[in-house]
Order: sequence, then structure tokens, then C-alpha cells
Amino acid sequence: NKVFFNWINGVAAINFCANKKLNLDEALGWAQQYIDRKIKYFPIYQAKANVIAAMDKKADADGVMKEAINLPDATVNQITNYGHSLIAQKREKDAMPVFETALKRYPGNSTALMGMVRGYASNGDSKKALKFAQDALKAETDPAAKTAIDGIVKKLEKGEPIN
Repeated sequence: NKVFFNWINGVAAINFCANKKLNLDEALGWAQQYIDRKIKYFPIYQAKANVIAAMDKKADADGVMKEAINLPDATVNQITNYGHSLIAQKREKDAMPVFETALKRYPGNSTALMGMVRGYASNGDSKKALKFAQDALKAETDPAAKTAIDGIVKKLEKGEPIN
């Protein structure tokens, strides 16, 4: 019995089930149907990973997210947000390869550079974090973002925590 929604609505339904821990097997099936039909978008993979994580299969969810961050449509924000979520889960070491992927895919991008800042800072290397923050400050063009990054540079220079 195949059910297909517009993939955006499908992702919303899959994430709803994951968040409420309802109908997880069915939600996983929906996600897999999109993937089997070659609909390979970051939000679909992320929703699939969310369901698998809700099933308490963290390693399997990590595997799906590793695929997701390498999909052609994965944006620098999606990749770095995933890295930030790993830091929030106290998985600082797991976050580093995610931030490295963002930087490799988006070299010189201030968001990718700031991902490296957060990664190094959360892993206790404020010297490397400062270097990446200084690079991000040079790369950023938006005045408000530049001000925010400058504040982080100043904190790192003083040895203050940023995460």
C-alpha cells in the first residue's frame, strides 16, 4: 500500500511521527519510499534519520545523516545546523567531521568557517577556533553577522567560552 504526498508534506508528516514517537515504522516506510523513488533531498534523509533516532538506533541515524550532508542539495546551513545539534547532544567529537564536510563543500564560506569555530571551541581548542573565527570575519559581508563574529573573536582572544 503506497502512499505518496508531495515530498515537503511527507517530510512534515515523517517528522511529526518522529517527534511524537508515533507510527515510526510507517513513517520510516514513507521516507524510504521517497528515497527508493530517487527523491534524494537533505530534508527527506534528515526526517528518516529523525525517525531512526526516535527508534533509539543512534548509529543507524548517524549513517543516514552522513549520507544527507553529502547530498548535492545539502546547504551550508543544513550541514552546520546538524553539527550544532550534535554539540547540543554532547557529541562534540562527532560534530567535527560534519563541520569539516561543510567547509570542504563550501570553502571560504563564513557559515562553514563558523561551524569550525564552534567545533574546535566545543572540543577545547580555542586557538584553532580563534583562527577560523578570524577567517570567518574576513569572509563575512553582512554587517550584522560581521558584528556577531567580531564579538566571538573578542571572546576567544580573551579565552572566554563561546558555546
